[in-house]
Amino acid sequence: MKGCSPVKLRQLEFFVRSVETGSFTLAADSMRVSQPTLGQQIRALEDEIGMKLLERGARGVKPTAAGQVLLVNAKDILSRVENAAAAMAALRAEARAKIRFGFPPTPGRLLVPELMVQLDESHGIQLQPHSALTDDLIALVIGGAIDAALCYDLDVAHGLDEVALVEEPLFLVGAPSIVKPNDGDIPFRDLSSFPLVLDGQTWSTRQRIDEIARQHDVRLNVSFEAEAIELRRELMRLRRRCTVVPIGAFFNAITAGELAARRIVDPEVSRTLHLVTRRDLDADMRSMILEALRVIVAGKVTDAQYAWREV
Repeated sequence: MKGCSPVKLRQLEFFVRSVETGSFTLAADSMRVSQPTLGQQIRALEDEIGMKLLERGARGVKPTAAGQVLLVNAKDILSRVENAAAAMAALRAEARAKIRFGFPPTPGRLLVPELMVQLDESHGIQLQPHSALTDDLIALVIGGAIDAALCYDLDVAHGLDEVALVEEPLFLVGAPSIVKPNDGDIPFRDLSSFPLVLDGQTWSTRQRIDEIARQHDVRLNVSFEAEAIELRRELMRLRRRCTVVPIGAFFNAITAGELAARRIVDPEVSRTLHLVTRRDLDADMRSMILEALRVIVAGKVTDAQYAWREV
């Protein structure tokens, strides 16, 4: 080679495109440069190599003998560069931080979609979602099957890191004709008048409700036990039962007028949602998840749709 400057990939791209199109004009248009710019780059390439590469004739642009040799090698070089770029992109995708993240159904619907988008867009963190109930989620975090989870009212003696995020008051929810929402808040003692579908007795929310009932000498009429929200909803519809849940569990149905809700008072019944993480989870990762959750929760509290309170 005559010159001192190395051949540039862009020059090879101009050269290959000129041969493929058979026209400097078409090549310049496809490369989104002016024809004089393309011509200058081709001449610079020829000067660097020290041989004429292209000839312009009545039938357009054609490679010389030297140009034909360069064409084969240039295509190979550009293909290798493209393959290398694709391999690096795939490697970057694999290297994205992945967090195995668990959640109960209701916060899974109200918080997790926004959390997934925010962490991906702001930090390149990919959440791998896992839906389950609180007791199961705690076991999964302890066992190392997931890295973090949203959990309700837990025993911190499990040896996990936890931060309280939001407090959810509970409501009596059922058909409007049964619940009579225009009557306003409902005293806890009046729950005895309603046939209920509640969680099983081993679940923390049910235990809290039962404890308050014992303290206030209230006998609850629990017709069915069901943890799954959709199953509970069907039992409410088929057997005209009510349930005790955060309003967010049936928010769409309540907004549509299919169900109604009354806040439970005297005393209020509430539960607290926590972020729970393994203690060996990277501290920066934990901070990013917690920060994103707090922003989302603050927005929901401000909206006041779910009667949430920050803690």
